Parts: sequence; C-alpha cells; structure tokens
Amino acid sequence: AVHSKSFFGRFVTRFELGRTARYEGWLQHQFDHVLVTSPADRQALAETVSGAAQTAPITVIPNGVDLAYFRPDAALPRADNTVVFSGKMSYHANITMALFLAQEIMPLVWAQRPDVRLTIVGKDPPREILALAANDCITVTGTVPSIRPYLQQAAIAVAPLRYGAGIQNKILEAMACGAPVITTSQATRALTAIDGHDLLVAADARGFAAAILNLLNDPRQRAAIAAAGLAYVRAAHDWDVIAARLEDVYRETKLRRPA
Repeated sequence: AVHSKSFFGRFVTRFELGRTARYEGWLQHQFDHVLVTSPADRQALAETVSGAAQTAPITVIPNGVDLAYFRPDAALPRADNTVVFSGKMSYHANITMALFLAQEIMPLVWAQRPDVRLTIVGKDPPREILALAANDCITVTGTVPSIRPYLQQAAIAVAPLRYGAGIQNKILEAMACGAPVITTSQATRALTAIDGHDLLVAADARGFAAAILNLLNDPRQRAAIAAAGLAYVRAAHDWDVIAARLEDVYRETKLRRPA
C-alpha cells in the first residue's frame, strides 16, 4: 500500500487490507492445521487472531525448487556483464522491483560500467516496463519458453524486493541455476541463507549498485557466492525433502483428529 509503483496495486491493497486480516484470523479456526512458508508469515498470521480462542497449529514448510530442472548448465557460458531479473511482470511487487532496479540502481552501475546489460525476464510486462527497453542496455523479454537459460547464463541474478512476504522463488531458482544472487533483507527473512556467503544483501540503491559492481569485477567472489548458494538450495529447498516433511504433517494431523 505504501511502496507499490502501481496506483492500482496501492488502491487494491488499501481496500483489501482490513478485511483480509479479519478473514485470515477467522480461517485459522476452520482447519486442523495451517501451513505457511516462513517464520515471518507465521508471526503475521498469528497476529490476525483476536482473543484467546484456540486456533489450529501453524507449521512452517518452505517452498522448494525442482532441482532436476533448475540446475547449472556448463554448456551455456555465462556473460560476464549481464544482470538478470525474473518474475511475472504483471505483478505489482515485480513491477516496483523492476522500476527500482532500472531507474535507481542500474544508473549507478552504468556510471562505472557502461557495458553492463540488464535483462528483465517474465510474462505480461505492462507499458512502463516495456518502455524500459528504450535504453539500449536493457532487454525486456516478455513471455519466454523458459526462464532457465537466462538464469544459467547471467553473471548475476538480482531481486531488489521493496515489499512482500513468504519465499521469493525467483531467488531459489537463480541459486539452483548457479547464479550468484543479490537481494534485500525483506527477501531473506524467510530464508536461512547467510548474507556474504550464500548470497549478498543490500539495503538501498547505492548499496545494491556497489554489490553488483563488486561481483562483476571479482570473478572469484562471484563463483564462491554462486557455489555456496547452490549448496544452500540443495540442502534446504529440495522438493523431495520438503514433501517428506509435508507428509509428516498430514500423518500427525490425521492422528490428532477424532475418529
């Protein structure tokens, strides 16, 4: 409601906010168990409940990645000067990120590295995103058969999240494809990834630009962050492991339920 660059996004969020909170509080009394993808979401959901009424238990089960599909590809060389941002481009949070990236972060990068190219990948970009391609350094793809090759070939994947909740799958997918990731603290609240090891976290446009330039100019650090990010995703977000945890919740819930 505060940070969206989309007037429609701000309007709808303000309109829906109050009744969404009431409805989510009510929903917790209707089910035997509630699942969320991050501790931050669990805390926010618990705060929607008024009074001391008993609600369903809430369990955190993170999102996963199809590691058989999202994977590095040694046959696709990485372009040393390419930054990629991916997501469904009709979503207001992604629109806000793309505009922040193209209009506030990248000009600071181009001031020192005019050769750097930004690729914005994702379906249904609105006019303000398509207009960014007027800059010769920016490519807006629109719908593509797969985002995987873009993540496999970019030097860096970025996700300058300004607002949002849950787990940003774009981050996990980029890590799984072997791309080093730079993001914001808002996007890492739902992750156990370590800043400076598994990925890099920046607080503002200047910090984001500095992180991009440092990685572009330091292939060894870029490779180290990419390798650590890939190892993190494989350890913490493998769908097979997450599915097993989900099955455990189903079994426990079924045992608790009266016959």
